[in-house]
This record gives sequence, structure tokens and C-alpha cells, in this order.
Amino acid sequence: IGLRELQRRRFLENLLRDLTDTRTQLIAESGNSRPVLVKLAPDLDDSELEEAIDVIQGAGMDGVILSNTTTSRDGLRSASKDESGGMSGLPLLQRSTDMIRKAASMSEGRLPIIGAGGVFGPEEAKEKLNAGAELVQVFTGLIYRGPGLVREILASLS
Repeated sequence: IGLRELQRRRFLENLLRDLTDTRTQLIAESGNSRPVLVKLAPDLDDSELEEAIDVIQGAGMDGVILSNTTTSRDGLRSASKDESGGMSGLPLLQRSTDMIRKAASMSEGRLPIIGAGGVFGPEEAKEKLNAGAELVQVFTGLIYRGPGLVREILASLS
């Protein structure tokens, strides 16, 4: 089974059922609970996304991170278009934001969404939030822009 297959209903239900059982046991033993978020790839079509959101909500997960890396090279003109593996950064921006918008609608606001993918400045962060994300994850942008990026985003939001 590949990692992408784990996002399909049958595998995701089994994975989250086991995770929920273990989480319940740990809470009973320690009294502590930690949020559990599920990160999805932007390569899911609308019906697969809807199934994943349904399973994540049904399993009682605390939220979803949209989105992980993509294997798609659609629209790339650089040498990277011939590479394989997961791609992140700006090429992911629009796909991720569209996915956030769809998931927010599908979950009817009941599932917290963390927006990720292509955030290199305040405008991209605002796009994620306006699409329905409650939080924004910054990773690739932080590598390229440095820690000042976080201050710049926060200043633009206040």
C-alpha cells in the first residue's frame, strides 16, 4: 500500500479506528489528550476529499491539514517537471487553497482546517484563511524567507 492509498475510505477508516482506540486507551490511562490532525494530499478528487472529510469527522479527529505535497507536475515549466516524488511550495498554492474551500463547505465548518501549501507571505496566508482555514502552516516559505515571515504575516493580520 502506498501512502496516497491510505487516504482512501477503506484504509483511512481502519487507520483512524486504530488510532482512536489507542487514543481512548491513553486518555483513560493518563487523563491527558492531545489533538490529532490528519494531513491530506491535494491529489484527491472531490469525491475522495468528501469521503476523507466524512471519515475524519466520523472518527472524531480534531482537524485536518490541507494540504500535503503533490505528485502532480501540471503547469510546471522548469526542469522539476520531470522529477518524481512530492512537491511543495508555490506550485501547490492554488490547489491547496481550492481544497480548503471545498473541505470547509463539505464539513460545514465543523472540522477545523489548517491551511498549508505555498504560503510565502501575508497574501497567501490571507487566501488560506479566507478560504476557510482556521490556522495556517508555514514551512517552505519559512525556509526561503526566514523567521521574519511569521512577523510579517501576523502584522498584516492585525
